[in-house]
Amino acid sequence: MLWNNLKIITNLHDKPWIIAGVFNEMLVDGDKFGGRAVSANQSLIFKDCLDSCNMIDLGFWGPRFTWSNRRDILNLIQERIDRIFVNPNWCALHPNARGCLCNIFAKKNRVMARLGGVPKALMMNPSSSLLALENRLHSKLNDILRQEEELWVQKS
Repeated sequence: MLWNNLKIITNLHDKPWIIAGVFNEMLVDGDKFGGRAVSANQSLIFKDCLDSCNMIDLGFWGPRFTWSNRRDILNLIQERIDRIFVNPNWCALHPNARGCLCNIFAKKNRVMARLGGVPKALMMNPSSSLLALENRLHSKLNDILRQEEELWVQKS
């Protein structure tokens, strides 16, 4: 399977590398409009692979969705399937690329700010969805901290 091969490649070297192409998996619900719901299980497998390979999504510019079935609105399906992922070594060589370096620090600040607001929201309106959000934000912060640490190691 592709995910296992990527994990093997990651363990073979620590050189800069990039993965770009059409990934027929969604990372989040917002990557798809219409059709069947995004599979949470498949998204988690995709995210786990990216995390274990320490890959950073360079993000996107332009239209949100990169594929469409071009049908009428009732049957329309749109998805973001084209992506570019890089490792921290690649970011160290290309610090101005979208998604690298200073953007990692901005991501960390955004996640930390959101995490700061969750306890306040929980005090006012406790809910399982807020607890789930808090867990997702902690997981995301851990990923960002690991990527940030890797960038500092590469610079030294």
